[in-house]
Amino acid sequence: MSDWPQIKIEKVADTTDLVEITISYPDFMVELLNYGAGVSGIWAPDRQGKLANIVLHFPDKKRYLAERSFLGSSVGRCAGRIEKGEFSLNNQLINLELNEGDNHLHGGSQGFDNVYWDYQVIEKTAATTVMFTKNFSAGEAGYPGNLAMTISYTISPDQTVEIEYSGLADEDTLLNPTNHTYFNLAGNHETLADHFLQINSQKVAYLQRNQLPAFPLQSVAETAFDFQQPVTLTEVFSAENNQIVQEKGLNHPFLLLENSQPQVTLFHSLSGRRLQLTTSAASVVCYTGNHFKLAKEVAFHGGVALETQELYLTKNGENNPKIIVKKGQKFSSWTQWRFGVKNDSV
Repeated sequence: MSDWPQIKIEKVADTTDLVEITISYPDFMVELLNYGAGVSGIWAPDRQGKLANIVLHFPDKKRYLAERSFLGSSVGRCAGRIEKGEFSLNNQLINLELNEGDNHLHGGSQGFDNVYWDYQVIEKTAATTVMFTKNFSAGEAGYPGNLAMTISYTISPDQTVEIEYSGLADEDTLLNPTNHTYFNLAGNHETLADHFLQINSQKVAYLQRNQLPAFPLQSVAETAFDFQQPVTLTEVFSAENNQIVQEKGLNHPFLLLENSQPQVTLFHSLSGRRLQLTTSAASVVCYTGNHFKLAKEVAFHGGVALETQELYLTKNGENNPKIIVKKGQKFSSWTQWRFGVKNDSV
């Protein structure tokens, strides 16, 4: 019988309920928290086999409880911004909590990210799953319906993490979850220099001044948003593009091409570490940490979040029916992160 994986479940010192769950293989390790059903560590090797934590995190785990940073957390019920908190459901206007000025952000003042989740570790021959479950009550943040939510992380020895979202509600409701892990494949958490980004997308949503997406979607061709071939993030940050200047980097939803795998690739040329992302979601919001308020722990442009989710509006500017979950119908979506090493420099 193999000695792997090694599973450690440890209460964080000086807290009442915070638990970190660690799944270890010989050359790969993932650390998860029951608060926010989030990721606190992913340890992956470079070309020399040296492991480093390649996600932004708080070294002092108590900081996850002290402030709302979305660092590594699950986000929901609905990720992103919903203008004026308004959404049409069954020909009725749903008014969600306005927790960011005039808009609804990341599920409201109490979302998936800042509550404790129940958890279960399921060990199988080929992989280990950490399953987080939580029941959310009707009316919280304005959402209709009681929601039974499950978020599962399946960790494999081939350096793969697959996140599965599953939800069941007793009324028609809205659901559009994501994960807010920030990646820095250098492992130094200081800069995204020497990172190459590739996104299989031909359309991007520009942002208004209030950071809400503007429709219709724009072509990426001959713009700073064309990532169909690998582009260095340093080149992006220095681009003379009004959208890049306005946001101080990337904070934009990209419509992903169907049947393209992987849909997103992030590569660090010095270490050789590579992340390949594949998802069932229609889009990814690429956010390069342009507005961090965690100066002591996280540098400006210190990491990139790849938030897989659905767009809230269709190309016609109408509410997207993919956000709606019908009573008694199971919601399901998934995102896979596959880590590895690339030997050449580009």
